[in-house]
Amino acid sequence: MILPVRWRHILKPDILSGLQLFQLFRYGSVLIVAILLPQIGFSRAEIGIYEVFLFFAGVVTFFWLTGLIQGFLPAAISRRDASPELFNAALLLFLFSVLAALVLWLLHPLLQQLLDQQLPADLLGWLMLYLVLFAPSTLVEYWYVMNGRTRILLYYGLLAYGFQIIAVGLPAILSGDIHAVLYGLLVAGCFRFIWMLLLVIRKGKWQISIPFWKKHLSTGLPIAVSVLLSGSAQYVDGFIVSARYNAGVFAVFRYGARELPLVALLAHALSNALVPQFKKIGQIEALQQLKQRSSQMISWMFPMTLILMITSYFLFPLLFKQGFVESAGVFNLYLLLVTSRLLFPQTILIAYEKTRILMTASAIELTVNIVLSLILVRFWGIRGVALATVLAYYLERIILVVFVRRVQGIRLQQYLHITQHLVWTLLLWLVWGLTELFVYPYLIIH
Repeated sequence: MILPVRWRHILKPDILSGLQLFQLFRYGSVLIVAILLPQIGFSRAEIGIYEVFLFFAGVVTFFWLTGLIQGFLPAAISRRDASPELFNAALLLFLFSVLAALVLWLLHPLLQQLLDQQLPADLLGWLMLYLVLFAPSTLVEYWYVMNGRTRILLYYGLLAYGFQIIAVGLPAILSGDIHAVLYGLLVAGCFRFIWMLLLVIRKGKWQISIPFWKKHLSTGLPIAVSVLLSGSAQYVDGFIVSARYNAGVFAVFRYGARELPLVALLAHALSNALVPQFKKIGQIEALQQLKQRSSQMISWMFPMTLILMITSYFLFPLLFKQGFVESAGVFNLYLLLVTSRLLFPQTILIAYEKTRILMTASAIELTVNIVLSLILVRFWGIRGVALATVLAYYLERIILVVFVRRVQGIRLQQYLHITQHLVWTLLLWLVWGLTELFVYPYLIIH
């Protein structure tokens, strides 16, 4: 049977859609556990401990882990003999993980104060061990991506995150103790770490390569700084809102200040999976794949975003009570970020190891975000802060598109269906304007 193109990638995934499915497995495991814990009977305070544990793990790793992994992707190593690149990448990630654990141990009182989150003192050692286990193991899925091992990538995803659900869920059901749940999380991290060790033993050549470290760090560290600057925008927005308004308004802002997770997740996976393709199959075909796959994502992500935008003013009061109607207005503005998420100039820049511009663009984005937020919050409140974030993200993508055109000589139409993207973007902004003019006032009156 001949399958339509869009279903073929789902039922018979290649490495690009395979990584997207893998990320869905990961997100699904987190979501299942998040649903399971309150259903079992854990209190909000206990669930809060679990969430803070994961939150701190993410805060001290998200930027450098993303940078080092994406810096490794352009290598696109596909070889039958032992690979020194695999061993050196694993060693580098392990050393950074140990360093992150030490930084957390030294600075956790300051981090707790800055992030307004408290981690019980007896869990600090557990968290440090978790960092050392889970962060380096991220290399496994991307090694499979670089070598085109779609089937084993999906097997690994099902095993790793299926096991994580069992390792966390079973102690939760049997003991009802949040410490047992976190112990299960450590066991799941240990499973992935052992898998990585076995992979390095089988496929890695245990030989330190200083030239590899220099090249890898020169490519990956600018990405890490870029991710750090871009990721800090949400905290800056929170500081601005909390400095100007009371805790109630801050809560309303935080409930709405979030993107649609599926969009960012799948766009990030597509970008990472395509980076090695530029070396494997060449620029022309890689750009064609980028254009085709982004077009497929546009064709269903924009309609889904539109539906959420139209219904959010009704859903937020239903889910979070009437006092959170304003959160829907913030959420609708964050939904506009789908336009920038589905532009992929950064994929090309990482593939050609032109990563310093990512750091520069993110610095400009953060600066513009702060300035616009301070201005617009005076005129439009928390919506003004959200709008500033959207405009700053748009500017960052424009800078990268222009850089790709002038430095790499690659035009936007080579990797994007411009008409399709533009029409959906205009429609999205039109619907956003109509909901603000008609739906929101109607709900406020009634």
